[in-house]
Amino acid sequence: MAIGENIHPSSNYILSMNPEKELKPTNFVHQATILNETVAKERRYQKLYANFTINPFRRGYHDILKRTVCLKNQTTRKVLRPLTLDHFLEIFKRAELEPKKRYLYPQTENQEYGWISDNLLNMDRNDRRFYFPNTSCDITRFMHSMWKQKEQRKLNT
Repeated sequence: MAIGENIHPSSNYILSMNPEKELKPTNFVHQATILNETVAKERRYQKLYANFTINPFRRGYHDILKRTVCLKNQTTRKVLRPLTLDHFLEIFKRAELEPKKRYLYPQTENQEYGWISDNLLNMDRNDRRFYFPNTSCDITRFMHSMWKQKEQRKLNT
């Protein structure tokens, strides 16, 4: 089947997007061959998963897993090993940490931007050479109120 053509659902003819082209009869052998090849490719690359588990290292699942581990511990007569429960609790705590505390180095390019977030200089707020806080005086307060009034007038009109 060529690009720009489709099969009309109620007939055995291929409709062309170009109205000047005449209708061609559908070749069912070619259609069946294409379908067989498609199904064969899907079966070749298909993976059948029988066991499904929750990844405990992913965020958001730790609350569900905590409840299920605690419920299993309460409902079963056989006592779970304390190592198992502690192991899961450690995994949950680790999953809740931010990436900088979990890994030594950034795992993605975007993590590199904020990985080193410490200040380059320890700021001494009493040293006037490096610390310039926002200060206000009578003139700045007056202009601030003027700008507010001007914005209010714009909003009201």
